Amino acid sequence: MKYNFDKVIDRSGTSAEKLEGLKQIWGRTDLIPLWVADMDFATAPFVTDAIRKRCENEVLGYTGKPDSYYNAIINWVKLRYDLTVAKEMINFVPGIVPGIGMAMNCFTRKGIR
Repeated sequence: MKYNFDKVIDRSGTSAEKLEGLKQIWGRTDLIPLWVADMDFATAPFVTDAIRKRCENEVLGYTGKPDSYYNAIINWVKLRYDLTVAKEMINFVPGIVPGIGMAMNCFTRKGIR
């Protein structure tokens, strides 16, 4: 898949936290917003196509994770790292920062330095 990483996308006025929050957080707007992990690349077409397809469903309620979710992770880990992972070893993490918090809670104890 070819992808144009040189295409400049103006994100001003799109509620992009890294731009809209500059003044509020840092008191100025002339900074390069490296304080948040965000991309300025167009979303890959296969991603927007999948989102469009999902939105065609009239109900967008809570969903579970199908076996294909787990199988994609299991197969990727096997292909990439030659490791065998069981479905029971996989847990959903809603983002990087919550994942770091979960790891800290798992591997540390309160009051121990």
